[in-house]
Amino acid sequence: MHDCNPTTEIAAMPAFSPVEVATMYPEAWRGVWAGDVWKTIVRLRCEPGLEVFVLDADFGLGIVRKKEGAQPVLTLTAEDIGNMHYGDLADNREELLDLRSPYYLKDFLESV
Repeated sequence: MHDCNPTTEIAAMPAFSPVEVATMYPEAWRGVWAGDVWKTIVRLRCEPGLEVFVLDADFGLGIVRKKEGAQPVLTLTAEDIGNMHYGDLADNREELLDLRSPYYLKDFLESV
């Protein structure tokens, strides 16, 4: 998945398009928008049977795969996740996304 690690609060705004964000925040708009895809990563990290992490490259590349016996890493409800804001991500980015170096991809692919 793409856009899983937005770098600014404006880039993380939930919206239907970058045009909507640019219209809502014209003074702050810098042409970068990822939305709140990061919340999907958080949700998937609460599910059993999945391995989920984000490569710290190009606004975050989310990797998700089925993995037998994998236990949920996070214990948040859908409501908890829905109520999260960019500040939660900014304060807990490593834990929420399991952010990894892009170089980890080679090791990951060799392990599957």
